[in-house]
Amino acid sequence: MMSFISNNNSNIKTVYGDGKGGTSKRKVVRGQQDRLRDITLLPEEDDQNPHLLTTTNISSSSSFFGTSHHPTASHGGDMIGKRRRFGSHLRHRRRQRLQQSLRLFVAAIFLLVFTTRVLYQRAYNKHHNRQSATAPKSRGFGQERDNGDDGSSDTSRRKYQPGQPLHHPGLEGHLLQPKVSPRRRRRIGRGGGDLAHSTPQDDSDSKSDTVERLQEDFQHAFDVTTERISANLDQGIRWVNPGMVPPLETGKRKPMLEVTKRNMIDLKVPKQKRRPFFTVSRPSTMAWQVEDQAKRKNDMRPDFVDYTQHRYHYPELLLEPPAILGQYPKLQPLRDLMNQWPQDELDHPPEIIPEVLMHFDHTQPEQLQVAKRFRDAKLPFKLINVPEVMEAGQKWTDDYLTVNFDGGYGTNGPPAEGTAEESVDNFFAFFVPHLWSVPQMGLPPTLNNDWTFARWSQHARYADRVGLSPHRPHFYWQAGVSRDERKESYDRWTFISRDLPSFSSPTETFFLFEPQQQKGIQCRFGERGVTAATHYDNGRNMVAMITGAKRYILSPPRECRKLGIVTKFGNAMYRHSMLNLGHMAYLNNSSNTTEGMPDEERAWLERAATAESLSTVLKAGEVLYIPSFWFHYIVGLQKNAQCNVRSGVDPEGDTYFGGKDDVMHQCDLDGMTR
Repeated sequence: MMSFISNNNSNIKTVYGDGKGGTSKRKVVRGQQDRLRDITLLPEEDDQNPHLLTTTNISSSSSFFGTSHHPTASHGGDMIGKRRRFGSHLRHRRRQRLQQSLRLFVAAIFLLVFTTRVLYQRAYNKHHNRQSATAPKSRGFGQERDNGDDGSSDTSRRKYQPGQPLHHPGLEGHLLQPKVSPRRRRRIGRGGGDLAHSTPQDDSDSKSDTVERLQEDFQHAFDVTTERISANLDQGIRWVNPGMVPPLETGKRKPMLEVTKRNMIDLKVPKQKRRPFFTVSRPSTMAWQVEDQAKRKNDMRPDFVDYTQHRYHYPELLLEPPAILGQYPKLQPLRDLMNQWPQDELDHPPEIIPEVLMHFDHTQPEQLQVAKRFRDAKLPFKLINVPEVMEAGQKWTDDYLTVNFDGGYGTNGPPAEGTAEESVDNFFAFFVPHLWSVPQMGLPPTLNNDWTFARWSQHARYADRVGLSPHRPHFYWQAGVSRDERKESYDRWTFISRDLPSFSSPTETFFLFEPQQQKGIQCRFGERGVTAATHYDNGRNMVAMITGAKRYILSPPRECRKLGIVTKFGNAMYRHSMLNLGHMAYLNNSSNTTEGMPDEERAWLERAATAESLSTVLKAGEVLYIPSFWFHYIVGLQKNAQCNVRSGVDPEGDTYFGGKDDVMHQCDLDGMTR
């Protein structure tokens, strides 16, 4: 049935129904019904009756037809254009519906594939568990508890006591290996990979239980270590973890040295403790503070050595770099250096400390030009009487530094950022925290704590006052500024950039001779005995001693194979050695104190003892130049402050002392791929 509703003001009718029992709606004009019979328009529904198409007040002169003529006059062309527009609209709607259908289809396929893989993986894990139920259990983590030990006895925790290697010997087991999908496993079976390093995990319940046990044991070790640091206890000799030094034989592999971001395993912990075992909060009062209060009455001990005022013997000044390579600087075996002055004998140095590096006076222009020629010749040297370094040394009192680190925004610009690090003894084996995997590598060798600079400086004064033992806890304050700070306005500079203008300058200076390659300024505030492990820097390094003194042991790049450097790129210990060279004092010691030294550490120390090296004391007001890729091992002689800046990489090096090629290609004993 078809019904018509006439518009009083025009010849346009609203047609409801299609005459065939349908419900289509269309508008027609009297006299043109036949011509417009098949034109279907978009409906406008009435609010009261949605099934009724209402008419719009369109005049008979007809904006509806897009013309000002009378509707009875020449509507053929207008009707064709209108029909095309309506057809285009319908095609657009059909395309939209088709696209929506395709998206739903793709989502359904994805859901089907995902569900199939999950179900297949569950079935595979159940099958694997049934096969391994009767097999001998891997000697992985949790073996003590499976044998009846509940983990509460001292024997089950013994390997985690301070002074012992902080690693778990059973991490080679399958329980903590990366998960391998069935597809990956099939590809490995066809010869596409190494199955020995691709063993799948147990089912989710067993894996969760294993990780929980692992975290509990590491938490226990962490608590024991931090409590002993709080108590300021003597930790004894901490031997190196054999898994953290390169293999002595070619082809032998060390799992710890192969851990990178691609294969590292981390503990699953809540978000608020995303990375446990790397930071610790210290109580307001610690044992050393109580001891310090008791000893302040005696002030400084009588045998304290101020190395800024000690006696030194300097070599004759050279006006040109030697024509024959190797004549400067004079090197000698590391064993001889350590025998002449053992690392931890800070209260009994040689009466006159010999120096082998050139000391150029910064205030003498002709000597500064000679220093530039030594710098261009890629040879280490020292500058003395550097005015801005000496001025900074006068300014950087504990009060001044406390305000600039711990205070708010003031007249000296924004506060600088710094962090206190702590170690169970005086040895700081540096690493990259976000690349350190606790399940695979054990507890990290050092921790960050929540100290302010004021509290750190109090401990540094205490260390000088009591002559802190090398086996007691030590603390290190690290700070610096980014490379972009010098691009800010001067009022946004921290005190480090302000007080060392030659280091922060955007233009070339003697210390920053390639300013575009500057990577920022790094500052280290150390205390008596703090020892930084052997490492190298890519950039050409200018090291300024602001206050106090440090001993630097330098070795050329060609000695890389003798120093135990970790060469695996991406490993947390990359570019560093974990060897404490102070342990050379125990090589010829037949006492019981050396019974725990691992054979591999002894072998590495014997090898390191033959490395050609030099020793120099860097004092307040001096700057040391270290060429690219030269190794340096650093010992804090007293409370000190040091900042350094780098000027890009020297890719060529020296034909005699070596360079980049030696540390990148000739240093690798174990054949690991970078």
